[in-house]
Amino acid sequence: MVGAGLIDPLGNTYKADLPSGQATVEKRIRTNFDSYNGFLSKANARNDFGNGTYIDYIFTSKMRVSEWETVANVDSNRNFIGVIPSDHNMIRATVGLP
Repeated sequence: MVGAGLIDPLGNTYKADLPSGQATVEKRIRTNFDSYNGFLSKANARNDFGNGTYIDYIFTSKMRVSEWETVANVDSNRNFIGVIPSDHNMIRATVGLP
């Protein structure tokens, strides 16, 4: 994907929690949570900031990415609220098309 000129708005790099200087997203929402949850009752996050571990991505061309969210309905202890619909947390982005 990167070889085709697409970018990861979060600026993920291999085995790193902190975004690289290549990050383009303006607002991060729960990006510290991992994209894979394995149907566990607690959402995994490697830290309280930065990026979680991702196996799911949204790649974009060079465009405005105003928001990027790992969608997870969790309480203050990171326990999922309600039914966990998948073994992956949904991810979403708000982009401005050129």
